[in-house]
Amino acid sequence: MPVSNTYIEYVKDSLRDFAPLVVKRMFGGAGVYCAGLFFAIVVDDELYLKVDDQNRPDYEARKLQPFTYTSKKGKTFKMSYYPIPAHVLEDPNVLRDWVHKALNAAQRAKNARSWDLVLMRPVWPRLARRSRAALLIQALSDMRSLRAWR
Repeated sequence: MPVSNTYIEYVKDSLRDFAPLVVKRMFGGAGVYCAGLFFAIVVDDELYLKVDDQNRPDYEARKLQPFTYTSKKGKTFKMSYYPIPAHVLEDPNVLRDWVHKALNAAQRAKNARSWDLVLMRPVWPRLARRSRAALLIQALSDMRSLRAWR
């Protein structure tokens, strides 16, 4: 079931403290971005926040399960997004804490990907010089953005 416009507006209103907030529709759901960080998804009128090893215990303590989807070939994939507990959406102060943790998880994931790409060795030597330099510049830019965001 696709995400309703009403629920998208509800999410935007609930997360208004995290401007600039952008919601992009995709694959029947929506992705939620704050300052370029992809930190949440909306599927079937339910909000899921980004999770990593640091904030996963908050969700597991409440017996919440990660978002999963099944490919056309029948394989099931688990994503690092967990549904937000209902009581969290109702309390702006608690919501702020949970969203901050999700933003931090998204930033850590982005930084890890940037450094993984910088350290990889492309196959073609001519592309390697250009690619590594471009990726290093991007990684340094991401680190500057993180410092500005905090």
